[in-house]
Amino acid sequence: MATILPLAARTTAIEQHAPRARARLVLTRRGRVLSIAAAFLLGVVVALMVLLLVDGPWAFAGSGDSGPVVTVAAGDTLWAYADSYAPEGVAPQEFVDDVRRLNGLVTPRLTAGQEIVLPTGAETGR
Repeated sequence: MATILPLAARTTAIEQHAPRARARLVLTRRGRVLSIAAAFLLGVVVALMVLLLVDGPWAFAGSGDSGPVVTVAAGDTLWAYADSYAPEGVAPQEFVDDVRRLNGLVTPRLTAGQEIVLPTGAETGR
């Protein structure tokens, strides 16, 4: 003889005896795209924060390490500026290296009309 249980009693009886199945989470295409975009944005934010904390080259613009600004005339060279503007006791090579570092010059070539910043202590009265 079979016992007939009400519907609520049947589901609780089944839930008690059946092992609980694990819910498996599957990302959809949209979910993958959103998670990749979130990871990319997080990487960009971290990279920007590192650049700000490390003081990029732009941080030196107002550092007080610069002196007068000179507009380059046709035929001018960094070596000529070293002869004209380098303070006493500073070697021309050191002056040229300082000018290149201050202005972010990869090569010592100058272009007419270009403005360059000279190091602090450069003598402009010569």
